[in-house]
Amino acid sequence: MKSTSSSLQFIQTQSDLQAIVSRMREARRIGLDTEADSLHHYREKVCLIQVGFDRTFAAIDPLAGLDLSAFFRVLAGKPLIVHGGDYDCRMLHRGYAFRPHKEVFDTVMAAQLLGYTHYSLPALADRLVGVHLTKNSQKTDWARRPLTPAQLAYALDDVRHLEVIADKLGASLDALGRSGWHREACRHMVTASAAPVRRRVGDRWRVKGTHGLTTRQLAFVRAIWLWREREARRADRPTFKILGAPALIELAIWAAERPSARLEQGPALPRDCRGRRRLALEKAIDHARHLPPSRWPSVNSRTPRAVEDAAVRARIRALTEGRDKLALTIELPPSLLAPRAALLAIARQQPTTTAELIECSSLLGWQAKLLKPIVENALRSTLPPSGRT
Repeated sequence: MKSTSSSLQFIQTQSDLQAIVSRMREARRIGLDTEADSLHHYREKVCLIQVGFDRTFAAIDPLAGLDLSAFFRVLAGKPLIVHGGDYDCRMLHRGYAFRPHKEVFDTVMAAQLLGYTHYSLPALADRLVGVHLTKNSQKTDWARRPLTPAQLAYALDDVRHLEVIADKLGASLDALGRSGWHREACRHMVTASAAPVRRRVGDRWRVKGTHGLTTRQLAFVRAIWLWREREARRADRPTFKILGAPALIELAIWAAERPSARLEQGPALPRDCRGRRRLALEKAIDHARHLPPSRWPSVNSRTPRAVEDAAVRARIRALTEGRDKLALTIELPPSLLAPRAALLAIARQQPTTTAELIECSSLLGWQAKLLKPIVENALRSTLPPSGRT
């Protein structure tokens, strides 16, 4: 067991892990964080798991071949404190089928519900604990070993102050009567982190920025996207390090408009796009050029955005105005009270009960309760003349 100080431990052996698990069994609650390698590898994975409890702070190495089953059993049975825990819970569920069974306290959600405009961990540590945290190792490759003392100190800082921060945020939530809102939001976060990712069949290749492209241009987007996936997998690098989405779309549009141009005449490519990789890209573009129109992607393979009629637009305006006034009154960001997508669904479906409101908009119970009078007023005020009483 390597220690960066008397209370900071780096766990890489089974015996050291067993000792930490034994201490965890006595903990009242546990601070939890993870580090992953999504900025450096094709398939992201958990590379470090940090826990903090009872003045003990440990970083567990999941890449050391440890049996983590007992660790996760104990962890699942303890109340947890996380900071922006949706990613951590999702990664741990995907990699280890982990799901908390006790209450989870998310400090980001708490700060948002208190109206904080800055809720990064350094901002909260500075405001609530008076401690300055640096983020110098934020973009490190956590899969590389050995880790330096500076990296371990950075990682353990992510759990070192969570309990104090959670206590102070919790007291403020209680004072404002918003603890119930927070508990509901945290439960939803845990449930959502275990839900399967929904993808449209055959539509994974679409990237942000392709809306409005022609079917021929989309054929090149798809071909280049598939090339990028193969190269990223082969090199074990994130796809954006092979070719960023804006550059991908620019290249696709260029290739679609110049059926006989050579690749060197096109947009600039990354410096490492040469040799075999460049030849593979040329082959992918050539394949798209020879596809018959019957095999081009459909522009409508995604659900098209509905064209709203005047009544729906009027309801959206009324809902937005009411939401914004309420958000200002209770000092919350309007999007936290109800995102635009929720308002759009409400305007289209016109729910009349709280249950219908929640079902059509995916709002949480506390949001629906606050918004219900606004919804009723907006729907009533935008009825056509014949529908007024």
